[in-house]
Amino acid sequence: MCHVGVAYVLCGFSKGLIADLDGLVPAASVLVVEDEYVAGMRDVHRRVKEHPCVAAVVHAPVQDERDPARVVRAVPRPGQVRAVVPATEYGVLAAAALAAAWGLPGAGVPAAAILRDKAALRAHADRAGLPQPRWRPAGSVEDVIAFRAGHG
Repeated sequence: MCHVGVAYVLCGFSKGLIADLDGLVPAASVLVVEDEYVAGMRDVHRRVKEHPCVAAVVHAPVQDERDPARVVRAVPRPGQVRAVVPATEYGVLAAAALAAAWGLPGAGVPAAAILRDKAALRAHADRAGLPQPRWRPAGSVEDVIAFRAGHG
């Protein structure tokens, strides 16, 4: 499956982002990569028809964070691709995996995995000395209540 003219690949479907891209990029220059189930439930194929920037929607396991290589195996590299963008929070790891596999700039898979795990992200920020609100992982309602009692 070759998508001639596709310069941008979006991982996950974001109606708002696609609407913004309509005014910024050429027609048929965006490929949307979405899980088949999500595409069906959100009626993505019908919804993208309103947006001239979208060339196509392809199905791939965008939400499989245990094995990001699956999305790489499922999506052939468009010949003119210049950027892979996570269009949703769940598309961050898939976008990083595709960008890395295709030799494009991106977060990198290890960094993307940390970005998706908010406790790991906070721990990394602490180790780097970045200022942030007080935090700790919560595994139960009781943990949340105790944290709130101690921090207001």
